[in-house]
Amino acid sequence: FLVMTVKRDEDMIRAVKNAISLEIVQGLKTLASELDNPKLGKRALKSKQKKVQVLKDKVLTYEELIGGTLKNLEDACDVASNLVTQTELTQLGL
Repeated sequence: FLVMTVKRDEDMIRAVKNAISLEIVQGLKTLASELDNPKLGKRALKSKQKKVQVLKDKVLTYEELIGGTLKNLEDACDVASNLVTQTELTQLGL
């Protein structure tokens, strides 16, 4: 394997943050629009919850790579996870 060392500078970190922010926000917007479907079943909702976890895991991975926090993206993933849970509870009549 070829391993390259890249110097982290502020421009690179800003570019990575912008790219991951765009990807995560777009993924969460898509998820939110999909939750508007009142006919989602249990499997679909579990799938949505998994998607949220994949996005949050990606945020956490990038935090490690850039050596900084992306707290706003973590929080957005948590809100999305709560929204999925609320949708599940609503469908159960709770």
